[in-house]
Amino acid sequence: MFDDDEDRPRGRRGPMSKKVVAEVEDDRPPRRRYSKAGRPPYVPTKHARHQVEQFVGMGMTREQICKVMSININTLYKYFSNELETADARRNFDVARNLYHMAVDPDHKSSATAAIFWLKSRAGWRDTVRSEITGADGKPIQIESSSRDIVDSRSLSPDQRDALREILQQAMAKQIEAHPKMVDGEYEEVGFDAEFEER
Repeated sequence: MFDDDEDRPRGRRGPMSKKVVAEVEDDRPPRRRYSKAGRPPYVPTKHARHQVEQFVGMGMTREQICKVMSININTLYKYFSNELETADARRNFDVARNLYHMAVDPDHKSSATAAIFWLKSRAGWRDTVRSEITGADGKPIQIESSSRDIVDSRSLSPDQRDALREILQQAMAKQIEAHPKMVDGEYEEVGFDAEFEER
């Protein structure tokens, strides 16, 4: 009947077999002798769409949703893309609507809290706390620095070192006069000028 494969009617998987061709010629509907392997195609229900929307709104990851729903990630994106894109906005709207109703209902037990939160987040209100810190008896705070500046005496001239030595001796004498019990013993001057002059 068909001399060439090109003339033979083609099925989904290539040229039809002679048996199928004979059935076509007999005006009978062709029977499929092969079965499609694998699962049947997924059909999402309204309940499944609602669940996915809730899961996304609650912050579940895509992988977690797939495990709970027992579906593949590709199936999730294929059939639930709208829910994945809009779930966060819908949940935020639901919370905002509920908060708004609580804020405007004077009989609701949390109306003041809801109104304050609404005004802070939407109307730009803010808490202002003013703190003043003063020293003893309301006087200004006196800051005492425990870190001291270090002067490298090698960079000073001999005249500057002598002047610095006199200043330090006077300061130590004042400290000893102010706190005589603090210092016991005698001090002797250690000469370090000769050491630095050699360098």
